[in-house]
Formats: sequence, structure tokens, C-alpha cells
Amino acid sequence: MERVREDATTDGAIAAGVSAMATFIPGSKRPSFIRGPKNTRLPVPAGLSDEEFELFRYGVSKGLQWNSETSRRILSNLDMEVDRFLGKYRQGRIKEELPAQFRKGTLGELYDSPASEAKNTALKLLKDRRFERE
Repeated sequence: MERVREDATTDGAIAAGVSAMATFIPGSKRPSFIRGPKNTRLPVPAGLSDEEFELFRYGVSKGLQWNSETSRRILSNLDMEVDRFLGKYRQGRIKEELPAQFRKGTLGELYDSPASEAKNTALKLLKDRRFERE
């Protein structure tokens, strides 16, 4: 289990959650908790660099688990094309199941696209452990 930062923030920053994080300045003091899905308090892991902290914030906003290897791989490759990511980290048999509109886009574009059934299918292919390359 990862350590949680012990330096406390003001109640206002905790109550504001992710919206308070929009004003984060790299190198400044970070909050101990941020608001996650369904308004839950998520501890910020200790020892994150500024870049890792930004990825953590983005991942929380998109519903990714920071302690998941698959989620960290996705977050560290947001600029990689979906098709290339599937070829590198997923089984080849699922490429034909990937919706065509997401094949040439990046992982970041996929996560930022509007909700749809095709997006849900693409995300399942990316995140589900059944499809990992052995």
C-alpha cells in the first residue's frame, strides 16, 4: 500500500476537489486528497513528480486506477495511436473488434471523446486483463 502525503491542505481545497486542482502550479504544495468518481476522497500518493501528479489527476478524472499497471501504461502512452498500443500490449485477435473511428486516434483523444457505445468497446479492449499480451 502506498503512503499518503501527511501534509494537510485547507478544508476548502479538499471540498473543492478536482476543480481546485485546475490551479495547480508545478513545484507548489499539493493537496493530500483529491475528489474522485462519485465525489470520493482519493489520497494523493507520496513522492510523485510534477509530471506523474498531472497524470494521476488526469487518470482520476477519467476513472483510471493509479495502482493498476494497465492504467499506468495507458497514462504514460496517451500520445500513442490506439492501433499501435493494441499491437504492442494487447493480443492481436482483438484488433478487428476495435471500432474503426478510434484506430488512428491517440489514447488521449479516445479518452477525451464523447461517451458512446463504440468508445466503451474500445476502452474495454484497452483495459481488460483478458486481452493482455502474454
